[in-house]
Amino acid sequence: MATEGMVLGLITDESVAMMSRCIGFPNPTLRPGWLNKPHNIYASYGAFRRFAIHGGSDNPFFIDEDYPKGTRWGESIAPLGFEGTMGLKRPKKMEPDFEREVRGALRGVRLFHSGGENFAARELRAGAVLTVDSGQSL
Repeated sequence: MATEGMVLGLITDESVAMMSRCIGFPNPTLRPGWLNKPHNIYASYGAFRRFAIHGGSDNPFFIDEDYPKGTRWGESIAPLGFEGTMGLKRPKKMEPDFEREVRGALRGVRLFHSGGENFAARELRAGAVLTVDSGQSL
């Protein structure tokens, strides 16, 4: 076979079952990277404004500090998508025995992120701090 020796990883029923046991834990194959904290720890008018301008918005609701005061919200709220710049991680820790047990799950299979969804119970206002329960989780 021409590809013999080139296959790095195979997806099998056993490897998927092993990986399923890891749901809710941080992905141990991801390097933490240079940014361990989010770009914005606290929501603020200034952060909302910079985010909106960077995204090309000229909506006075986000650009003009006084404009939101005359609306039903009475203050600045975050533009859509801003929550992606926030979120302090608090992942569950794997016990060492469990980590050794599932370490080889999907070994050699490339990572692929196809997207995500965010749901909000209410608007994001200045002073808010968000936490992420599933950041980098499988």
